[in-house]
Amino acid sequence: MSKEFEYPRDFKGVWIQKEIYLNKNLDATEKILYAEICSLDNEDTDGCVASNEYLANFCQCSARKVSAGISKLIKMGYI
Repeated sequence: MSKEFEYPRDFKGVWIQKEIYLNKNLDATEKILYAEICSLDNEDTDGCVASNEYLANFCQCSARKVSAGISKLIKMGYI
């Protein structure tokens, strides 16, 4: 695995809660972003501490898209 993806995580597979998965107001990247943020929010850390650049690289999108996605997820009450 690449060093750039070595954040500690509570990874047991890909699972996206029904409310996120079926939400037509979220695009696919925002859904994957949510799943990655949840994966990186584990007992060994103080929440998800990954940078927008890391998340952009992981989601294969721009840091600007990540920032907008995080803002949208916060506004919708998911994170």
